[in-house]
Amino acid sequence: MLKRARRLRCPVCGEGEPFPDGLKIAERCDVCAFGFEREPGYFLGAMVINYGVIGVIALALLGVMAVGLRWSLWVIVPALMVFGLVGVPAFYRYSRGIWLAMDLAADPAEAKDFR
Repeated sequence: MLKRARRLRCPVCGEGEPFPDGLKIAERCDVCAFGFEREPGYFLGAMVINYGVIGVIALALLGVMAVGLRWSLWVIVPALMVFGLVGVPAFYRYSRGIWLAMDLAADPAEAKDFR
């Protein structure tokens, strides 16, 4: 399922596209009719994944810039702010795909999840 998330495909059938219009997630898979949002507020966990991954990468970059490159904080802080502003939306779709895969591994799809 994580391989399907990495490819931005439906976690159930592996063929449908959850994001046919760019950043807006489809209501259902166009191939297997799996409903992507299983309950209200379902993708709150995806936000945690997104911010967690971007935060860990930012900390690693901070270490490289401060210790390895010995850059000034006046350069590091704006650079990390730009990274956050670009990184969070760039990882948005992948975090939702990972969340769908993890959730389906813990709570497999049932008949009510399909049309």
